[in-house]
Formats: sequence, C-alpha cells, structure tokens
Amino acid sequence: MSQVMSSSPHPGAPASGGLEPMMTLKEVASFLNVSERTVRRLVVSGHFPCVHVGAQLRFIRSDVLRWVSARKGA
Repeated sequence: MSQVMSSSPHPGAPASGGLEPMMTLKEVASFLNVSERTVRRLVVSGHFPCVHVGAQLRFIRSDVLRWVSARKGA
C-alpha cells in the first residue's frame, strides 16, 4: 500500500490538501485478512464505509481503522 507523506506536524493527520491515503479493495481485504468478496458484501450491505470512484471502490484509511475499532470485542 502506498501512502502520501504528510507535511502535517501531527502523526496520522491528513496529508497536505486535506486528502487522506486511500486503499483499494485488494489492500483492504489484505489488511483485514479476508477475501475481496467479503469486503464487497460488507459494502453492498451498507456495513462498510467506501467511496465510489467511477466504477471502482476506494476506502479512506481512517474510516477503515474506525470501522475495525468499533468492532473490537463485539
């Protein structure tokens, strides 16, 4: 996964311009250790945050991390 280096003095803050690193479907599936099909099912069911860029899905890293944190211990 490639990341944009932030010029912000705060770790984890959005890169300059306010844009955060985005992840592909494949990257999210790998990060969560699930199949791409599972991620697609979560998106279609409305249970997983994503951004549609044309016909492709992209995922904002902080949204993915927040989704994981909300499910810890659930």
